[in-house]
Amino acid sequence: MKRKMDELNLRDAFRPMPEGCRDALMDAARSVREEDKMKRTAFRTVLIIALILAATMAAAVASSRIFGWTDFFGGSYGTKVPRAAQEIMQHTEKQGSKTLGGIIFTPHELYADKNIVMAAVEARLPEGEKGLVCGDDPFGIIGANQDNGKAVAEKLGVDPMITWVEAAKQLNVPLYSAEALLEVPFEYYGSEMMSDPMFNEDGSLTYFSVQPLNGKASGERFDCQLYLRVARINLENVDESPSESDYMDISIPLAAPIEKNVTYKVKEDYVSYGMKLDSVYGELTPAGLYLYADFTAQGDMTVEQYYEKGQVMPMWFDENGQPYPFGMNESYIMDTEEWPTLHTMGMISVDSIPDTLVMALEDDNPGSGEPAPRITLTK
Repeated sequence: MKRKMDELNLRDAFRPMPEGCRDALMDAARSVREEDKMKRTAFRTVLIIALILAATMAAAVASSRIFGWTDFFGGSYGTKVPRAAQEIMQHTEKQGSKTLGGIIFTPHELYADKNIVMAAVEARLPEGEKGLVCGDDPFGIIGANQDNGKAVAEKLGVDPMITWVEAAKQLNVPLYSAEALLEVPFEYYGSEMMSDPMFNEDGSLTYFSVQPLNGKASGERFDCQLYLRVARINLENVDESPSESDYMDISIPLAAPIEKNVTYKVKEDYVSYGMKLDSVYGELTPAGLYLYADFTAQGDMTVEQYYEKGQVMPMWFDENGQPYPFGMNESYIMDTEEWPTLHTMGMISVDSIPDTLVMALEDDNPGSGEPAPRITLTK
């Protein structure tokens, strides 16, 4: 059954985010990330719910460093990048650079497995050229992101409550809007791409994009493209800003699972929100542990009735009851194609497979009701 996003009220699944937290630029020591809610779409009968956590950026400022995925996930989402993924990203094969509209784009941290592809792309002005480089919203407020936004504004010497357009006018420098977004072949598409910029201490921008895949990628490499866009902002009439776009081919080694088909025993009946837990198994990848859980609807409950219960999904805890951080794949798959069987997939951030897991099928909307029952699972 196909589901429309509006029918599912997915906006209610996202925790509130502060307004105006987009496209803060750093011309010297600074770091900011976009805090707007990302759109999500359904893929065939699979509902993919993006779990964007509302957290403020707290990345430390260090001179002349280009931010990468560890900074992005650690500072923005509280997600730890596993050591194996760090090693892969730090040794990303050089893909070259492409100059477009006066901006030089250079991929520097890439990752792919069968469920996700990720790209971090540096966008900078040529050496010696003055200007500001922002993301896709030149009307974003510079100081929107609390302390980091204030630091950005302080480095620029402007009021933190003004926009990038206003800052460029005050500083009498050009303003460029730049994006670098992943595009994958349709046959591997899983759900809508998520993207955010961060702003490096040297004035360049790092654009991060995450594209969930449908699990069908195979082989040694994953070939895809970056969609590049640059606009030289007309400071007097932004709507008349000339823009250029182009594509850049990239090829990423496809990471194989470290360990797969790890089964957790379901030793007791577990029912929550009218769904009975049938099985749980895991697959450890460099990016984290994918956890697959299958449920069966009880009685005559329909798909529509299940969705009416809220944004119900498996949540994972350690043996002490502490929640695991979500993995680098910040999405959940809720597949109802074989209803009354519900197939789910999510990721937690770990370096190895835990011997014990605690699971609760619960509504991810805070304050929606009583805590759901939990079940302890062992390998």
